Amino acid sequence: MRMWPRIRRAVGFAALLVATAGLAGCSTAYWSDRGRDAADIFTATVGVGFGARARVGPLHAGLFYGGDKAGLRGGELRSYSLRGDDWFSVATMECTVFSAEHFGYAEARGKDYGAFGYPLVSFVCDPKSNDFPPRISITNRNGALHPYYTQIEIEAGLLGGIRLGFNPGELLDFILGWTTIDIFKDDIGAKAEREHEAALKAESGP
Repeated sequence: MRMWPRIRRAVGFAALLVATAGLAGCSTAYWSDRGRDAADIFTATVGVGFGARARVGPLHAGLFYGGDKAGLRGGELRSYSLRGDDWFSVATMECTVFSAEHFGYAEARGKDYGAFGYPLVSFVCDPKSNDFPPRISITNRNGALHPYYTQIEIEAGLLGGIRLGFNPGELLDFILGWTTIDIFKDDIGAKAEREHEAALKAESGP
């Protein structure tokens, strides 16, 4: 009997989502954005690597060197050649006082980034010293770094490698997305529709 209240709540929540989707017009772009938002929540890739590392937002720890070969990352399911630019775009280097990580894909949705720094140096060096100052730099092409700061993931490898991640921020973005609230500004389908409508209005004149 205890399960019935939970079932009723789940059914009610599902009905709310369906009703919200109806209000949103159920356009192809709307559903495509929901699918991409869902894919953003989890990361699961296989590749090559050696060592182990963990990351919670910009905080890193571990000893690892490697890169992705294929899998789900940044809301995209794809494979990488691990040659030339592909290798640079998915490579990770991690040790106790230095880290460097690059993800050069999904630029249109603001998921690409380059990050490097010395995240633990303040624990082993005098912060007043100018010889080896703490340094962290995180950039991407769109300036939208929110998904990076809410990502939680681990990597481990011994020749072969694996990356597993979960992003609470992307989960919130997915949930709110059903009401068309886009906190991470990554709903490119809705953006394209707005731009198309604006272009039509401009062509038709006042």
